[in-house]
Amino acid sequence: MWGMLRSSIIILFALVLMGCGNNNCFKPTATASFGSDTDASDITFDPSVPGDLQTLLKADLSMMGALKLEDKAEDKCVMGITDFSGTSLVRYFKTRVRYVIGESYDYKKPALTSRSDSGTTIYASLAGHTAAEGDDKGILTVMSNASGWLYYATKETKSLATLTIAGESVPIYSPRDGVVQTGKGIRIRNNVPSSAEDALVNRLLRLTVMLHEARHSDGHGETLVFSHIDCTEGTYASVKGACGKYANGPYAVQALMIRKLMSACTGCTDTEMAGMMRLQADYEGRVKSGSPSGDDRPEGFVTTRSTAR
Repeated sequence: MWGMLRSSIIILFALVLMGCGNNNCFKPTATASFGSDTDASDITFDPSVPGDLQTLLKADLSMMGALKLEDKAEDKCVMGITDFSGTSLVRYFKTRVRYVIGESYDYKKPALTSRSDSGTTIYASLAGHTAAEGDDKGILTVMSNASGWLYYATKETKSLATLTIAGESVPIYSPRDGVVQTGKGIRIRNNVPSSAEDALVNRLLRLTVMLHEARHSDGHGETLVFSHIDCTEGTYASVKGACGKYANGPYAVQALMIRKLMSACTGCTDTEMAGMMRLQADYEGRVKSGSPSGDDRPEGFVTTRSTAR
């Protein structure tokens, strides 16, 4: 009897820590995806992404639709997702990421025009945005969410930033216009050094990076783009933008997905599994225990426009 009671207490405590207690578990936002619901590799890659890197990332993304991971209520709460089938993960990702640009692409020099907010949803502005960039203390950017940064940077001046990606004009009406950029660390960070670049373990770990960036396409008001914050303690104390303040933010999503994807790492060595566990602990440590969940409803997102390609 005590054993059952003890288990119930542990489960309840875990739910609270994961942000599912009280009103902290927000309903899943609409997943207006495009293209295939079983393959995420049909997103658009700009020529600035080297050909071999495109091949690598497309192969990573092709795995997503075949995944079938264990469902737990507290996990679905963190992601804002209905289940962990491959189809749901693909929809989650492609609702938030649509384009990949390379490290050499200067997205901070877009074409700018005045914007009309007609038909969009604009909430209160957020002060003190902290971009998760920079190579200080050996921290290399693996990927970054360019559309989130551009939307934030142009919002106050009511400007509309437009990028040309693979010959396509891409106006940034919302962070959910979904442009991510590969960084210097894409090949040398967030992997298991003793394993090949295309090893299953490293493919799975790169997927968690992409899902981290997808979360940056969410939020409004105080949660707009789920900004990183400076760490105040631990390994990354004083490192700019290396921590998070929400139990369902990018680092929380990444830690959760590493834990869940361990079951998909079939045939992985003990060293590779240990590498996944090390990274899971790393990302969990970047979010303070007891952090609240943030409202992930997106800002400026128009379903009818954003589903069109």
